[in-house]
Amino acid sequence: MIKVAGISGSLRNRSLNSGLLRAATRLAPKGLSIEIIPIIDLPMFNQDLENSGQTRFPEVVQIFRDHLASADALLFTIPENNWSVSAAIKNAFDWASRGPSPLDGKPAAIMGAGGRGGTFKAQLHFRQIASHNDIRIMPVPEIGLSNAESSFNESSDLEDSAIAEQIQAFLSAFDKWIQDHQNKHDPT
Repeated sequence: MIKVAGISGSLRNRSLNSGLLRAATRLAPKGLSIEIIPIIDLPMFNQDLENSGQTRFPEVVQIFRDHLASADALLFTIPENNWSVSAAIKNAFDWASRGPSPLDGKPAAIMGAGGRGGTFKAQLHFRQIASHNDIRIMPVPEIGLSNAESSFNESSDLEDSAIAEQIQAFLSAFDKWIQDHQNKHDPT
């Protein structure tokens, strides 16, 4: 079983990106398990909080990092705020990127749901940010839903069967991406 840590970059209760991530957990192919890792309780990154107690990181940050460390791969849903990533996902990344980092060299994929322009500008920016930790982001296929509100119900659950099919194809490609990465880095 391939274990994937799923992270939504939105903190909003009825977030389309969180709905997209929940849909991915339901639509994942056999052998791919996606666990949603919440980021809402992470404090804003502040180096003064690092090494401020008995452990290197605040407890909630360490728990988050431990979830990432135990995952084989990462799946991010990236909202777009002012043509960039949300402060929430950048904050989570800042905490996770501290060395030694549980992000280093992991295979990953990005999806997003947004308004008129979708989330491709934010996804592009996140690819640049992720290169800091040599995260191996799958280049294609891409999912960046524009005008996505009509594809989700009032609880932000996906209701569009065509998009569900896109997600299934995306996750099948992601499964192959992860396996290819594991085969290249298998010491045996």
